[in-house]
Amino acid sequence: MAIFFIIIPAALLVLALQHWSELVPKFEHPLWRSYTAFVAFCLSSVSVLLWVFMDVWALFRGGFPKYDPVLLRMYAFGALLGLAGFVTSLPGKGKLRWPVCFVSFAMLFMWFAAAVME
Repeated sequence: MAIFFIIIPAALLVLALQHWSELVPKFEHPLWRSYTAFVAFCLSSVSVLLWVFMDVWALFRGGFPKYDPVLLRMYAFGALLGLAGFVTSLPGKGKLRWPVCFVSFAMLFMWFAAAVME
């Protein structure tokens, strides 16, 4: 069952990267706002990848002990990435702005919820 939480996100990431590589980047004017949305996309993507890495590591390790310092650092770093992606997406412009804003906020919520359940 836990393997689905690893294979499905990885497959979606591969499909998204394949689709993204075929597209020609279109940045709207003013360019700094489009670049801001792209930076927010990168930050939220790193937060999602950290979440997947943490799940895979916990699966192979057999879980984390209570209040594991490495796990708590992952929570803090992931929440910081989610918050940075959310704040950076607000002045952004283009098609990436609102999806990135939603994904960043969702990741921020997931990191805090996981930390609170610790």
